[in-house]
Order: sequence, then C-alpha cells, then structure tokens
Amino acid sequence: MNRLEVCTNIALITVSSIAGYVLLDRHLAERRGASPQHASAIGKQIPDAGLGGAVAPANVFVAFSTNCHFCRESVDFYRGLTKDPQRIRGKVRVTFISMQPGNEVKKYLTDNGVEPDAVITVPVGLSISGTPTILLTGSDGVVKSQFAGKLSTSREKEFIEAVQTLCQGCGFGGTL
Repeated sequence: MNRLEVCTNIALITVSSIAGYVLLDRHLAERRGASPQHASAIGKQIPDAGLGGAVAPANVFVAFSTNCHFCRESVDFYRGLTKDPQRIRGKVRVTFISMQPGNEVKKYLTDNGVEPDAVITVPVGLSISGTPTILLTGSDGVVKSQFAGKLSTSREKEFIEAVQTLCQGCGFGGTL
C-alpha cells in the first residue's frame, strides 16, 4: 500500500467512528426519552397569549405532538394530570401546546381521555426544542421547572412535587 491509500483508510476509519458515535448517542438519548439538545426555558416568561387569559397558582404547559412516540406513550400520565381534583378546583391549569393545528391535537387528546384546559399553538418567542416537554410556571408566567422527554416514575414524582410547591401543598398528584 502506498502512503495515499494509508491516509485515505485512516480518514475513512476516523469519519466512520465519528458518525457511529453520533448515531449511537442519538439512539441512546431517544431510548432515555429525551433529546440530547433540549434548551432550557427556566426563567423565561411565557408570552401572555400562551396563558390564554387564565392563570392558576401552578400552570402546566405540555409541548406535544401526535407524531411523537414519547408523547403517545405518556398519554396515561397526561390523562392523570387532567383528571386531578386540584386542577378541577382551579389550583392547577393544564395547557397543551403544539406546532400542529390545535383541533388535530385536541381530537387526539380527547379520543384518549385527556381533557386539558386549553390546546394552543406554540406562542411566538417560546422556543421548545423537542416533544414531549413540560414547562411549569407560577401565576407570573415565568418558567420555574422544565421536564423533557418521557418521564420515568422518579421524574413524574419530581414533577408532582414541583407542582405541589407552586400551589402551596394543594395535594396535586394524589390520584396519579
């Protein structure tokens, strides 16, 4: 083999190794239920249009897509969120946000027993890098917590604790 062939082989091996690493990293991130590049929204203000004119001590915004398999796999959890008695009492408001037309998402949710307070298009100025993503705000509309990807049981408990903190121990999550 001449020197050019050796250099070419080394370059091919290097490029293949890098491509393999990137693909493996993305695959493992998907299996964990999270995108490897979720940007943080904590501390950002959700635009007034996103609040839909109604606020509660705790506001849950679920970035959702009917095309996202992690979203579909999380429907039971979302159903529990929307059936919680504290949400019904106005202590917690659950809004689904999507890039898809609202009626398409609302039909999918309704067909699966999920009854959010609202389904809206992603507000301008709110950057969400993947679905599912749950943003939790107080009555001021500032994001206090963010949960990306399909939540494990421990992350679901962490989410419920964050909601309870915002609604001052209202008992949210007792039915989940």
